[in-house]
Parts: sequence; C-alpha cells; structure tokens
Amino acid sequence: SNTNKCSAFVNDVLLESGLTVPWVETCYARYTPQWLYQELRPPLAEEWADPTKLTGQWDYFSTPLPGDVGAYIKKEKGATGHAGIIIAAGVTISANNREIIVNDAGFRNKNGTAAISISHTEFDFNAFRRYKGKTNE
Repeated sequence: SNTNKCSAFVNDVLLESGLTVPWVETCYARYTPQWLYQELRPPLAEEWADPTKLTGQWDYFSTPLPGDVGAYIKKEKGATGHAGIIIAAGVTISANNREIIVNDAGFRNKNGTAAISISHTEFDFNAFRRYKGKTNE
C-alpha cells in the first residue's frame, strides 16, 4: 500500500507460481566481509527491462506472450519504471500505489509491440521476459 512497487507484485506472483526469481544484490562492503553488509531484494522494473540482467533464468524478447513479465524503464520519484505480467494480447495485470489492476498498461502507444514513445506520457513495455527454467512441481 502507498508504494510504487509493481515489481514486488510481479515477484510475489512468480514465486506463488513456483518460478525462480533471482534476487539482486544492492550493496556490499569494500573492506569488510561481504556477508556482513550484503542486502538482497527482488528485481525492480528497470532490471526486468534490462536485457543484460536476470539472464540466468529469464530470456529477453521484444514481442509478448501471455505469462511474460513486461517492463519499461522510466526514472521518477519512488520508481524505476513499470513491470507487470502479460495475461492476453494488450492486457496486463500489475500494481500501482493503491491496488492490483488489469488494464492496457505497457501497451498504450503501439498496442502489442515493444516501444518507448518520448512524445507521450505513457510508456510502452520495451522488454518481455520469459522464464526458461523448470517450475517447482
């Protein structure tokens, strides 16, 4: 509640589905043992959108399929972009700062494609991540 953590929602849904989500190391100590100061957290929207991150278990695509994690990067106060789960062509389930929503977030400028429009206030997903490992069945 009252946070811009769509990525936390994505993480929770993926974990409940039995998928492996890599955690991201956020800090380390230079002159003391790393375990002493190491902090881990679920990936943020910008990390889902970055094709060089999360590559161990997640493939990167520019076109969506249901079940993919869609994401874009947009630096703003309290957020690094937006992430959600694709549930159908042009339809996403995600979280805003108040609630879980099903809408066209990430598909507003060029429905069904990965594009960022600088001239619009709404951004489209520019990355779709697909799980490539086995589920925990």
